[in-house]
Amino acid sequence: MAVNEPKQERMNLSSAVKRQAAASGVFDGVLTDVVDRLLDGASVRTLVSPDVLFRAGENSDALYLILTGSVSLHVNGQLITRRTAGEWIGEQAIVDTCTRSADVMVDHEATVLAIDASVFLDELRTSPELCLNFLRLVSEKLRQSTRDRGFFYAREHAILRSVKSRTSREAFQSILSDFLDTLPELGEAPDPVEPREEIAVIVATDIRGFTKISESLALVDLQGFLNDYLTYVAGVFARHGIYIDKYMGDGVLAYGLFSLNEKCCESAVRASIEVVTSTPESAFGGISGVITGIGIHYGTIMVGDFGARRRLEYTIIGDPVNVSSRLQDATKTSPSNLLISSQVHLQVPESLQRRFSANPKVIAMHNRDEKVAYFEFVDGAV
Repeated sequence: MAVNEPKQERMNLSSAVKRQAAASGVFDGVLTDVVDRLLDGASVRTLVSPDVLFRAGENSDALYLILTGSVSLHVNGQLITRRTAGEWIGEQAIVDTCTRSADVMVDHEATVLAIDASVFLDELRTSPELCLNFLRLVSEKLRQSTRDRGFFYAREHAILRSVKSRTSREAFQSILSDFLDTLPELGEAPDPVEPREEIAVIVATDIRGFTKISESLALVDLQGFLNDYLTYVAGVFARHGIYIDKYMGDGVLAYGLFSLNEKCCESAVRASIEVVTSTPESAFGGISGVITGIGIHYGTIMVGDFGARRRLEYTIIGDPVNVSSRLQDATKTSPSNLLISSQVHLQVPESLQRRFSANPKVIAMHNRDEKVAYFEFVDGAV
């Protein structure tokens, strides 16, 4: 999928943008001269989906403040969390001077303020107030990320070491004392994400003949094969805005929310076509001829934290999950490796509909009388 180049304005920032930056909390109590130096070299970028603000592995060249809209953070193809107007992004990689750890994509449309990383770090070394505010920001963001199963509290220790190396001993001791007073009590449980109803497209995948493949490989080679394969599938889905819910052995359960992308069915179908038609022949530990079966359904699900109080899992549940899994299972006896329900078929453009069978078939569901109508991907015939 082509990515549009975000528009970037390198001009004097408007007073409204400066006020929004000042209200973010990072500049509280910071000398005016320091703020001016940071904002003088800043720029405003306008992005529209499917623009990508930055990708995992890229160098950390800027710290961003979201002015309008929202962005989504993805790690290994899985949606971790979202950031909205008034929130900073990219701060953890900046202070660690490491590469980005997540892909950040625009949900619909967004404008962001970009502050040069080297300029920010220079001011961080000399301004205790900026350093303290920044540590508070990082601490809160780490708590949020942990609550959303994204990153871990251990990053705080590395960030503190990094900040210590950039400040005098006396300044660091003063900052650390104030910083520790802002941390939550140890053992404080994160707030669960209350389950909510969402209209979504659900994708279930599975490797055909996996048992035979696993029997031919040593355990360490099997692990490498699965990691390579799942990384490839997750990457394809991520490029199309489809999120990984969980890995299930050699399979994947993924979804796309209508509330974030009204063309989620089209995105899911295009991603799945890419997987079943373009999987590299020998990219997975030298294993060739890997075939993926995929089933896709569309309907209302519940998404949020489920499970025991001490072990909640952010996941999706509902009948569409069962139907997509049943369709995926049906590819084992179908002439096609990709089956979509009639509900999905109705949601995709005619150009995609023509790539599927002209007439639907039906399949029975376990423990219920109603059958599910589906279409076969004709280009995916075995």
